[in-house]
Amino acid sequence: MRPLYTLLFTIAAIFSLSAQLIITEISYNPPEAGIDSLEYIEIYNAGAASYDLTGTSFVGFEYIFGNDSIDAEAYICIAVNAQAMQNVFGKTCFQWISGGLKNSGELVQINDANGIELDAVTYGTSAPWPSSSDGTNGNGASIVLCDVTSDNSDPANWSAAKNNIGYQIDGKEVKGSPAESNTISCEVVPDFTIEAMPNNTFAPNDITIDPGQTVRWKNKGGFHNLNGEKSVYPNNPESFSNGAASTQPWTFDFTFFNEGVYNYQCDPHAGIGMKGKITVGVPKTYPKYAIGKIITENADGIADSINTTCEITGTVHGVNVSTSTGLLFWVIDDSHDGISVFNLNNTLGYTVKEGDKITLKGTVGQYKGLTQFNADVINVAGTGTLRTPIVTTSLSEANESKLVKFENMTFVDASFWRGDGSSFNIDVTNGTQTETMRITEFTDLANAAAPTPPFNLIGLVNQFDNDAPLTDSYQLMPRSIADIMEISSVKDNVLVNVGIHPNPSQNQVEITGVNQPDEVCLYHMNGQLLKVWNHPGNKITINHQNGLYILSIRKDNAIAYKKIEIIK
Repeated sequence: MRPLYTLLFTIAAIFSLSAQLIITEISYNPPEAGIDSLEYIEIYNAGAASYDLTGTSFVGFEYIFGNDSIDAEAYICIAVNAQAMQNVFGKTCFQWISGGLKNSGELVQINDANGIELDAVTYGTSAPWPSSSDGTNGNGASIVLCDVTSDNSDPANWSAAKNNIGYQIDGKEVKGSPAESNTISCEVVPDFTIEAMPNNTFAPNDITIDPGQTVRWKNKGGFHNLNGEKSVYPNNPESFSNGAASTQPWTFDFTFFNEGVYNYQCDPHAGIGMKGKITVGVPKTYPKYAIGKIITENADGIADSINTTCEITGTVHGVNVSTSTGLLFWVIDDSHDGISVFNLNNTLGYTVKEGDKITLKGTVGQYKGLTQFNADVINVAGTGTLRTPIVTTSLSEANESKLVKFENMTFVDASFWRGDGSSFNIDVTNGTQTETMRITEFTDLANAAAPTPPFNLIGLVNQFDNDAPLTDSYQLMPRSIADIMEISSVKDNVLVNVGIHPNPSQNQVEITGVNQPDEVCLYHMNGQLLKVWNHPGNKITINHQNGLYILSIRKDNAIAYKKIEIIK
């Protein structure tokens, strides 16, 4: 039996070698807060023929291939979240069953259907492995095998990915090339060279570079080292050092990905001024803007402030309606100006809660006509004030991302109401104007029975316009069951016995029947919001031209609407 066993083992080994499946890329800690959705490994078939993957399995995470194959000289990827890979990279990947890649490094291994090893890499997260791939301390790039013919167990043959795919998470570019050829060289070509001189200086000792550029230090003579560790310079974005001082003609390369100011020194000569500084890029700034400043659009519906980086503050209205693992919700400020907040696959550590007053840092964008705030940072500033809905009879750019109210509405066709837990659109009308109501799966309305018309209707104004000009296809999005108020059941919480006088008035109006209202709003008869008074007392001054207007008067959660005429 021994010769037969030897023969079978030899055949299995030859079969394994002929497959030549090689691990060529690993993304173990992408720049995401919380759960990593962009972890993956890439496999290359270096063989001359297609390889049957049936039964192939892994160490490091759990996945077993079914009836699949990989073509000769082709690449595939296996990921923790196939949909996220499609969303970000536009690549179709296999999705593993369970497990994940350790941020501290581990063994990743491919086994054939017989459990025999085909390839294995035990990657690390610090030198000599590329440290810039660490999403906590670096830029979160994948690590890439520079040459598929090289030994992938040697860290010197790996490099951090450098290709920019045009997508950011937490202000960091996502870099990687899953399921495609890796066009990267491990030969380091520095962008700048700094010399440690015999006269105990760095030359030059102060430079400015772009993110992703590499600096090389060369010892030109003397007992020197390079120390930019955070233990010495706590404000450095990350640590870098070549170790102990030496008189040898050493060189040291470091690629800087994170923007900021880096200080460093030669330890033996720091006391006499042998220090240096590297400024990487121009740190992103976030000037503070009111929401109203960044939501204007031109005649074609294109946002005027696209790509503007800024900080805004507003109160959360509604729930998170993102269909991915990220964010899509609305904030409205004290002037009733609103904007949708978006991040594709990152919650930024924030759980959406209506009524939170939040401060956001990010960049203005636009999708399907809807002006969006692509958030980088979200901080809760306290509890805000939910705005009184603006009474209107139509949806338009004037009320995009605001909270509005329609009165005396009914369905165009009630059979379009699903109530099965899914998202759907249904048209509503007041007999003159017809609008689209969007019910999302993330609200309690998705599972509710259809309300009985007629009803009053509150919601956030969304837009989903596929065709230029981007001035159409607005939707009303109720936040919950409470936003649809059947008139017959008198669900409106109405202030009673509220009056205003004099009426008509020249400008000053006294509000009676309610003490110290929380908020008073002035509307044009077409529903346009003109003025907001927060805690104004019982007297207000209306400085507008002659005509008819609507005053909304809110106290606690109750509201009254009063028509007033201005005569001057």
